[in-house]
Amino acid sequence: MIRFDLVTTKTGDGGRSSDYSGRTDWKDAPVFELLGELDELGSWLGVCRHLGRGRKELETCQRILLRIGALVATDPADERYSTLVPVDEAALEALEQWEAELMTRTTLKPVFVLAGGTRKSAWVDVSRTVCRRAERTAVAFVRAQNRPDLAPSSRWLNRLSDALFVLARNYEG
Repeated sequence: MIRFDLVTTKTGDGGRSSDYSGRTDWKDAPVFELLGELDELGSWLGVCRHLGRGRKELETCQRILLRIGALVATDPADERYSTLVPVDEAALEALEQWEAELMTRTTLKPVFVLAGGTRKSAWVDVSRTVCRRAERTAVAFVRAQNRPDLAPSSRWLNRLSDALFVLARNYEG
C-alpha cells in the first residue's frame, strides 16, 4: 500500500515548488514551465507508443526526456549534476537513424500537411506540435538562464519533432 503523504505532500499548495537542487520558486517559473512541457511530451509519446509503430524508439525517447528533465531540474553547480547523463551525440545519431529508417518506408509529398489524415497520424501530429512547443520553451530557458549545457537537449528536441513528422506521415500510408 502506497502512503498518501508520499504522493500528496501539500507543499505546493501555495503555488511554489522545488527543483532537484532544492531551489524553491513559483510554479510558473521558467524551470517548471519547461519541466511541464517535457512531462506533457513524454505523456503524448506514451500515447503514440500504443499505436503500433516505433514502440521501442518512442520508449527510448521518453527515457531521454526524463534525462533532460533531470538536467533542467538540477543546478549545474550542484554536486549531483555530475551524476546525470546528458544528451550526447549518440542519442542524436540514434534518433536520426530512426528517422532515416522511417523515411525508407514513408512517402513525403512536397505540400503542406493537413494534420489528421488518419486517427493514428493525428495523435502523432499532436505529439509533434507539443514537441515543438517544448523545444521553444527549452531554447528560451537555455538563453534566459544561461544554460548552454542544455543546448544538445534542444537540438535533440528539434530532431525528435522531425522524426515525429515522418512517423505521422508513415501512418498515412
